[in-house]
Amino acid sequence: MEDRKNVVLYTVIWLLGAVILLFFLFQNAGDSRIINYTGIVRGATQKLVKNEISGDPNDPLINRLDGILYDLQTGKGDYQLNECWDSDYQNKLLEIQEVWKDIKLEIEAVRNGADEASLYLLSEQHFKLSDQAVSLAEQYSDKKLYQTFMILVVYILASSTWVIFRERKRYKDFKQVYYHDALTGIPNYLAFIQGTETILNHRDRFDYLIINMDIDDFKYINDLYGYQMGDSILKIIGVGLSVMFAGDELCARVSANNFMILARKRENIDEEVRDYLNRLIYEKMKFLEKLSYSFGIYKVEEGEGSVEAMIDKATFAHKTAKNGKSATTVWYDITLLEQLTRETKLTKAMDKALEMEEFKVYLQPKVDISSGSVIGAEALVRWISKEQGFLPPDAFISLFESNGFITKLDFYMLEKVCILLRQTLDDPEKIALPISVNFSRVTVRQMDFVRQFQRIVESYNIPPCYIEAEVTESAFGTNSERVVKTMETLQKNGYLIVMDDFGAGYSSLNLLMSLPIDVLKLDKEFLLEGTSVKRAQIIIKNIVEMAGLLGIQVVCEGVETEEHLQFLKKIGCEIGQGYYFSRPLPVSVFWDKYHVF
Repeated sequence: MEDRKNVVLYTVIWLLGAVILLFFLFQNAGDSRIINYTGIVRGATQKLVKNEISGDPNDPLINRLDGILYDLQTGKGDYQLNECWDSDYQNKLLEIQEVWKDIKLEIEAVRNGADEASLYLLSEQHFKLSDQAVSLAEQYSDKKLYQTFMILVVYILASSTWVIFRERKRYKDFKQVYYHDALTGIPNYLAFIQGTETILNHRDRFDYLIINMDIDDFKYINDLYGYQMGDSILKIIGVGLSVMFAGDELCARVSANNFMILARKRENIDEEVRDYLNRLIYEKMKFLEKLSYSFGIYKVEEGEGSVEAMIDKATFAHKTAKNGKSATTVWYDITLLEQLTRETKLTKAMDKALEMEEFKVYLQPKVDISSGSVIGAEALVRWISKEQGFLPPDAFISLFESNGFITKLDFYMLEKVCILLRQTLDDPEKIALPISVNFSRVTVRQMDFVRQFQRIVESYNIPPCYIEAEVTESAFGTNSERVVKTMETLQKNGYLIVMDDFGAGYSSLNLLMSLPIDVLKLDKEFLLEGTSVKRAQIIIKNIVEMAGLLGIQVVCEGVETEEHLQFLKKIGCEIGQGYYFSRPLPVSVFWDKYHVF
């Protein structure tokens, strides 16, 4: 819209300039006609006098000269001449008119036999006056042409200056938008790259660190206090970091609550930033809750490649920190490099592994706590790699989520479960039970998730009651509208929706009322605390009771001891899952042990 407005504006400016030029060219053409017709008066009068002296009268020429002189004086004659507003020229025309009147009287006298001497003298006088009039007309035309040129030059200079200043302002505004974060006003990712390159090219690289940091569980702040509060905190952090890292240091906001910093090396820089930001937030907002931050830090080395490569290393360290506990700092070092090397190998091997069916389905039973009978199972993936050996999910799931391969793997697992269920349903000697299939938040946010899900299930003619779609609580976090609609669609089509890891983050009980959930799986951390902490016991008991009132089935994960089992019986939790009952088993072992799928 802004570009279109500018195009229209600049077009108007240049069109106006063109109109001014055309107007003055038209005026100049009119002035040229005045000069020409003044010259005609001069020459034609001499011809007329010569003819009259020779005895060859020409009354039409007299009439024509009368018309031209009238038109030159008034601009209202038959010749459509412009009126010349130059006073000297007009005065000269009056003198010419007076002489012309005398010439016409002398012509009449000559025709009646008078002497031609007076007519000849008047003719010379007329010629001199007409010649002077032509010169005055030319001077007037030149003067107007010069004025026109100057006006056009001034217009071009003024309009060009205006355009230049406007474009400079637009460029400045563009740089502000393009290179600065709209919320905090500090540099963005692009500006950080350019600024870092500039600083490192003029400073000793060994003196610098590149830091990737973010606020832990920032979603909790937004959910609990509102997005306005969250934005205010981000603004304070942005301003605070820009003050803390100025001059030959730099900071930028690169995503929601993620910041990059180029800082000079100093001891305990992570703790320095943590303390400074929490103190600043308290001073500005009286916010009592201390935020925790995760840091990935990379020491810049001599001969290092691009800034993007350095940022990638800090980001990799930060990603590793996020996989651990809150308020973690991870430095990029040889250990991380080895991890990166391993992940690179896994990335190169993943497509071939899928093709060779190296990803295997393992089943872990869900058990009715009161009877001890198996009522279903959860399908879990294990990678039996020819090169790497046995790989648990922790070794590759987060990697696959970051590179997008998880979507292929999730649908691969769904298809393997459907094949297993189809074989079981077709065998009258086997008993089929519901199997829950895990789907990453990356997968369920795909536009065509429902279509692919139903295509696979329907291709094996599996009744919806045997398939449970299991997603983690985090999938219902920020920008969850699409996930909610997706789960609602599956639920309407008869599939059970399972929320996994409830309580792993900052769960809100509102989720139980607002989301399409059929089964709630309590995070194992709840159970570990619940057997020893009174408050945790009360929380678990209330969640189980509330879920029951809402018609939501509760499964407690992480059942590992008899004490855990008795605790679940005590609080009324009906279903358990964990190593107390069984570890995840290959399909054949699961069948041999339970004789159900």
